This record gives sequence, structure tokens and C-alpha cells, in this order.
Amino acid sequence: MLPTPFGELSSIDINERATQQDILFYDKHQLLEGLVAENHVDQILEKTVQDEERLVRLNVTSVLAGSSKSQKRYVLVLDQGCEPDLLRAYLSQLTKRFIVKLVRYDEAARDFVTHPGKYVEDVALDGSYGNLVKALNRNPVFIPIAEAIKDPTRQKQGFWGQLVGAYGDRLGTDVVLPRIFKNFAIQPYFDRGVWDIDRVFWDAQSRLFSVFEVKHKFPSGSGKYPLSFGINVGSVGMLLDLAEAGFRCFHTIMVKPYWNKGVSVTFLFNNLEARKHVLFCGKNFDRNEFLQLSQKKAYSAPSDTSLTGSNTLPFVFFDAVSLFRIGLLDDPDLSRQFALAITEQLQGHVTDDELRSHKLSWPPQ
Repeated sequence: MLPTPFGELSSIDINERATQQDILFYDKHQLLEGLVAENHVDQILEKTVQDEERLVRLNVTSVLAGSSKSQKRYVLVLDQGCEPDLLRAYLSQLTKRFIVKLVRYDEAARDFVTHPGKYVEDVALDGSYGNLVKALNRNPVFIPIAEAIKDPTRQKQGFWGQLVGAYGDRLGTDVVLPRIFKNFAIQPYFDRGVWDIDRVFWDAQSRLFSVFEVKHKFPSGSGKYPLSFGINVGSVGMLLDLAEAGFRCFHTIMVKPYWNKGVSVTFLFNNLEARKHVLFCGKNFDRNEFLQLSQKKAYSAPSDTSLTGSNTLPFVFFDAVSLFRIGLLDDPDLSRQFALAITEQLQGHVTDDELRSHKLSWPPQ
């Protein structure tokens, strides 16, 4: 069985609203707000896949993790109903570079199930994940999240004001279960870092898998100095590993119109003027570009950017103008532009002038 801060996983009803709130409020408010912003993107991507027959999104939650007990890193994949042939192809490609564990959630037992040893095709998932993962750490510790990065008002706004309405009956399986998987089934057992592998797409025409990251942030730079964005050094390492395993890696930024980290994402719902200024940009970084990023001078981000709020994170800068322009949130053809992004067909870079033109004053005048 799998322990969590809320009792054994088998005792948790992921569809009960109070329980969902407890589990999602375990994280910092910025992470919960990120889920809200990403839901907007996911709705656009649904239309992208509907309109672009060559693209299929894999219904999986994937996490890369490192352990001091293994030279190779792990990728743990929670299958949430992925098409079997695509799942096999995806896992097979991952095995070229990683130790792969396939995991499913047994609704009747309320438990994650997996396989002993490494993944092989058609392996039977006949073991309790909680029992098997203890070989990595017999005394898991759930690292507390600093209260300073858990704003109750912003948490409630994100949960009751947006996520409950957006997901309805799917909130438990689509949002809460992946958070349980990441926070309580992986984080306590892997001591060399844990990173989300965001959305994964299959491009049937080019016969390539694409990892599609979305970050919600604003650029750095003032006056006439060039604008830049930051990326976590750990994320660079993860994406480099994936690129070397043959994945396309598209890094997308949903640029906040308010260049102030104290502003919540509620503007997406209650401020039509602000919505008009939400700009998407991004690019496929190749292996050499990730190598170059990994060799740049690293800076330390404030502790509130970490998952726990108790440590600083190293990051590097890259030029904003290196990114391609995807479009504005309310553009009618944005879903088509996302298809071009995933398939490496975008043309035209974003400019510093355009980024600055969509910056809004805070507080609003």
C-alpha cells in the first residue's frame, strides 16, 4: 500500500470534494494556479488534435526522476487510458535512455499497480506500487510546503472558482490523481530530483513523439535592454535527456500581461481586456541548444519558485526573440498555430516590442 500525508491511498476517495481540496492545497498556490492556466491551453489543444489528424495526444502522466541507487534515471508513466499501440511505442522509446516503470490506478483497490523490475512489452502489472517502490526508500518523508507560498485566498479562487467548474466529475482522475502520483508516489522515493514531462503527442506524419511544455510567466528586462526568459537548470537536463532519446521538445510560454508574480490567474476569467494581451510563444529546442543552455551561467531563483519554498533553484536565461510567435489567447486560429508549433512549422519570431506592447499596468489604471 502507498502512504500519503492523508492516510493510505486505499482510504482516499479521489472524487470527494473536501478530499480533492486537501490534496490540491498541499501544493503552493502558484502550482494550483498553473493548473488553471494550463486548463485553458488544454482546451485549445483539444481542438488542435480534432482538426489536425496527424496529431494524437497520449493520455498519460509522465515523470522523470533520479535516484542515488541508480546511474540511469527513471521515467514513471501513469497510463490513464492511452491507446495501447501508442503506449507501447512511447514506452519503448523511453527505454532507450531510461529505466521505465508503467503504472496504472486500480479503482477498485484504490491503489497504484506496477511491475517488478524494468519495463518490457506486455509486462503484467500485478504488484502494488507502494510495496515495490520501497526498495528505493524504506522510510519516505513527505517534505512540508512552506506556508509562505500557500496563499489560502488564491488557493480557494483557483480550486472553487476555476478547477471545479472546468473539470466537474473529471477533477479526481484528471487533476487530483496525477498530483497524488507526483507528490506521494514519486517525490518521497527519489532523492536526485523529480521533473514533470508535460503533454506528449504523436505525430503520425513525421512518426515522432513530441513533448509539449507550457509555462505561465513573464519576461525579464527593463528599459531598452533585450528581454529574456528563464528556464530551470533541472528542466534543461530533463529535456536534454528526452531530446537525446529522440523526442521533439517544444517549450511554450503563456506570457502574463501583468509582469508581477503577485497577480493571480483570475484575470483569465474576469478581465476581458487582460485576456486580449495573453501572448503565446515558444520553439522546439534541439539537443545542441539544450547543451548550450546547460553550459550557460546559472542564477539562483527565489525560494518561492521551488516546490517547497525552502530552497533556491538554479536557472539560466535565453533571449525572448529566439522564440516563435504562436498567437494571442483569443485568436480564432490559435489551435491551428499550436499544430504548427508541435510539427515544427511555425514561422516568424516574437519581438521585444510586441512583448512590451502587451504588458499591462498593475494595479490596473
